[in-house]
Amino acid sequence: MKVYISGLPYNEVERKFNKAEEKLQLLGYQTVNPLNNGVPKDSTWNEHMRADLKLLLDCDAIYLCGVGSILKEL
Repeated sequence: MKVYISGLPYNEVERKFNKAEEKLQLLGYQTVNPLNNGVPKDSTWNEHMRADLKLLLDCDAIYLCGVGSILKEL
Protein backbone atom coordinates (compact mmCIF):
# COMPACT_ATOMS: atom_id res chain seq x y z
CA MET A 1 0.00 0.00 0.00
CA LYS A 2 1.33 3.43 -0.97
CA VAL A 3 0.85 6.01 1.80
CA TYR A 4 1.06 9.80 1.44
CA ILE A 5 2.44 11.54 4.54
CA SER A 6 0.49 14.69 5.35
CA GLY A 7 0.31 17.21 8.15
CA LEU A 8 0.27 20.85 9.05
CA PRO A 9 3.42 22.91 8.47
CA TYR A 10 4.39 23.27 12.12
CA ASN A 11 7.71 23.40 13.94
CA GLU A 12 10.14 20.61 13.13
CA VAL A 13 8.00 19.46 10.19
CA GLU A 14 10.96 17.92 8.36
CA ARG A 15 12.02 15.85 11.36
CA LYS A 16 8.46 14.69 12.06
CA PHE A 17 7.71 13.78 8.42
CA ASN A 18 10.99 11.87 8.13
CA LYS A 19 10.28 10.02 11.39
CA ALA A 20 6.79 9.09 10.13
CA GLU A 21 8.30 7.90 6.85
CA GLU A 22 10.76 5.64 8.67
CA LYS A 23 8.02 4.23 10.90
CA LEU A 24 5.70 3.48 7.98
CA GLN A 25 8.46 1.85 5.95
CA LEU A 26 9.33 -0.41 8.88
CA LEU A 27 5.68 -1.48 8.89
CA GLY A 28 5.98 -2.44 5.24
CA TYR A 29 4.32 0.57 3.58
CA GLN A 30 5.61 2.33 0.50
CA THR A 31 5.75 6.01 1.46
CA VAL A 32 5.42 9.34 -0.30
CA ASN A 33 6.96 12.22 1.63
CA PRO A 34 5.89 15.57 0.12
CA LEU A 35 9.07 17.15 1.46
CA ASN A 36 10.80 15.13 -1.28
CA ASN A 37 8.50 16.19 -4.11
CA GLY A 38 11.31 17.16 -6.49
CA VAL A 39 10.44 20.86 -6.36
CA PRO A 40 13.14 23.25 -5.05
CA LYS A 41 12.47 24.33 -1.46
CA ASP A 42 12.40 28.01 -2.46
CA SER A 43 9.59 27.45 -5.00
CA THR A 44 6.19 29.02 -4.45
CA TRP A 45 3.47 27.42 -2.37
CA ASN A 46 1.44 26.88 -5.58
CA GLU A 47 4.31 25.02 -7.24
CA HIS A 48 4.68 22.75 -4.20
CA MET A 49 0.94 22.10 -4.02
CA ARG A 50 0.77 21.16 -7.71
CA ALA A 51 3.54 18.61 -7.23
CA ASP A 52 2.11 17.33 -3.94
CA LEU A 53 -1.38 16.82 -5.34
CA LYS A 54 0.03 14.79 -8.23
CA LEU A 55 1.87 12.61 -5.71
CA LEU A 56 -1.23 12.25 -3.53
CA LEU A 57 -3.37 11.06 -6.43
CA ASP A 58 -1.04 8.09 -6.90
CA CYS A 59 -1.44 6.92 -3.27
CA ASP A 60 -3.79 4.45 -1.61
CA ALA A 61 -3.98 6.09 1.81
CA ILE A 62 -3.07 9.20 3.81
CA TYR A 63 -1.06 9.25 7.04
CA LEU A 64 -1.70 12.39 9.06
CA CYS A 65 1.48 13.29 10.90
CA GLY A 66 0.71 14.08 14.52
CA VAL A 67 -2.30 11.77 14.68
CA GLY A 68 -0.24 8.64 14.21
CA SER A 69 -2.57 6.56 12.10
CA ILE A 70 -3.70 6.05 8.54
CA LEU A 71 -6.83 8.12 8.31
CA LYS A 72 -8.40 7.10 5.06
CA GLU A 73 -7.85 4.65 2.32
CA LEU A 74 -8.43 6.44 -0.97
